[in-house]
Amino acid sequence: MRLTHIIGENLKGERVPVFLFECEKSQKDTPKVAGFKFDLRGDGLVDPPNRWTTSDLSVAKKLIQYADEAALTAFRAGGLTDLAKAKRNAIKREKALASKEQNELAAMPREEQLRQVKRWLGFAEQDAEEKGYVSANCTNMLRKLRGFLDPVVEARYYAAVARARIVSALKNTGSHLETLKTWLPGSWHHRSATAVEEALLTLRRAGELAAADAFEADYRRLRERFERGRQVAGPKAAFPFTLTRGSGTGGLPFERGSVVRNPAEGGPEWLHKHGKPDYL
Repeated sequence: MRLTHIIGENLKGERVPVFLFECEKSQKDTPKVAGFKFDLRGDGLVDPPNRWTTSDLSVAKKLIQYADEAALTAFRAGGLTDLAKAKRNAIKREKALASKEQNELAAMPREEQLRQVKRWLGFAEQDAEEKGYVSANCTNMLRKLRGFLDPVVEARYYAAVARARIVSALKNTGSHLETLKTWLPGSWHHRSATAVEEALLTLRRAGELAAADAFEADYRRLRERFERGRQVAGPKAAFPFTLTRGSGTGGLPFERGSVVRNPAEGGPEWLHKHGKPDYL
């Protein structure tokens, strides 16, 4: 888990300084309980999308123990002078929340605990069959309820996870193939290609041979079409060079008059900005 500070963008296209908390889906309770908001529910950010953010320094301070240098700099700029004390308080808060959760579980009657385990296990199996995934919320609740200590519950949970992979492959492979098709003949969408290849492996292991054969036939045709197009295409022009901002968070547009190092091989080492904001 990591707390950092970036410049985001809201629905109006305005630049907004925000704290960004990065974690796995299974760890989402940490920013959620602290008061971070997900996606547009907080500061209405479109960039970065689908992330835990807050512009409130008092909320971010609750997770200061995870702060990187960018976040610490933002805390200092916001008037927080005793960072060490803030970290100690944040760690105490985290331990107190964990202790409260453990006490609540210890006080829960055994019958209620078993009922809750059965309930969340049912949600996991239902999601796997209908949606093609097991939500992090189901996993977290089963872990908190100590459901995985029961080998029967553990076996049913992992069976649901395996079923979710099959359902996801059946539901989503067609859209990945469609993405590959839209990129042809000049380009190959590697992420979609990888998703298709992994889905084929999942389906064959599960014995879904008819579906796997149909998807693979379409995949082979698209790959062959791309290879034919690549063979007849002539060499790309050496100029002009195009450089775009990456997909990561916190990047800035290229400014007019700026000079940057060219990462591509076979061209000039340095490029000078003279056109549109995002191109050189």
